[in-house]
Amino acid sequence: MHQGVSLEGIAPGMPVHGVDGKPLGTVEAIDDSGVRVLNHSVPAAAIARVDAAGVHLHLAHTAFTTAGPTGTASAADASQIERFTVPVVEERLQVGTRQMQIGEAQVTKRVVEEQIMVPVTVRREEIEIIRRGPGEPREELNDPSVVEVIRIPLRGEEPVITTQAVVTSEVVVGRTVRTEQRQVTDTVRRTEVDVEEHLNEAYARLRPAFEEHFSRGSRAASLPRDFRDAETNYRAGFLAAHDQRYVGRSFEEVEPELSYRADTRQADPSMLERIREEVREGFARARTMGAR
Repeated sequence: MHQGVSLEGIAPGMPVHGVDGKPLGTVEAIDDSGVRVLNHSVPAAAIARVDAAGVHLHLAHTAFTTAGPTGTASAADASQIERFTVPVVEERLQVGTRQMQIGEAQVTKRVVEEQIMVPVTVRREEIEIIRRGPGEPREELNDPSVVEVIRIPLRGEEPVITTQAVVTSEVVVGRTVRTEQRQVTDTVRRTEVDVEEHLNEAYARLRPAFEEHFSRGSRAASLPRDFRDAETNYRAGFLAAHDQRYVGRSFEEVEPELSYRADTRQADPSMLERIREEVREGFARARTMGAR
């Protein structure tokens, strides 16, 4: 139970903050029992501290929207209305692709030399010498003492070799992109919140209502049972309503997966229906409490 703080130092108009640090408004009035915020009376026990930032309460904004008809949040209510939000996180796989080298193809082009013999026809000049015998006519030189030397050039052809690159064929190298399906596996993490102590406290607050429900049902059905025999059923429904697997699902959708059904296969139909009603009551009461 919160003891509260002294009301000294609190003045009208001071900012008021909730348990989550969010602003709620300002102090509207002060009396001997506490202060007034958002037209609600807040007892001194609900005030956590007073500092330069303003007045800090043990209450959240929901305490003012769910207050009773009198608009008063009592000190006992203050300790029960405190709520803490625990984010439940899980990892999910995000699968994509990236470009990478998975191999290479090597194409080699080289020059090969080979000897080729090609026949070619060449021409050349040849000189023909005619010899005359004595007495045959010949042209006399004017000066018999001069001997004339005649040079006759002789021409001939020789092979000239040149090369020319010509395309004799082509090699086409094609690159194709193919797709294939692959299964990838990885490890993901998720947050699991252990709220056993919180659930025990919540169940304890609902236990009187479960006892009353059991009493009414037992009188109507005339079954010789004790509440301790039925409490397991109420708790099973209560815990199922807080199970993360069943969030947003109705009792009819969840019931086939609940373990209590395996324990009642041999029960007679009237007892089975009574057990089912007790589990349903635990489920419904827990959902109603969570919606407040």
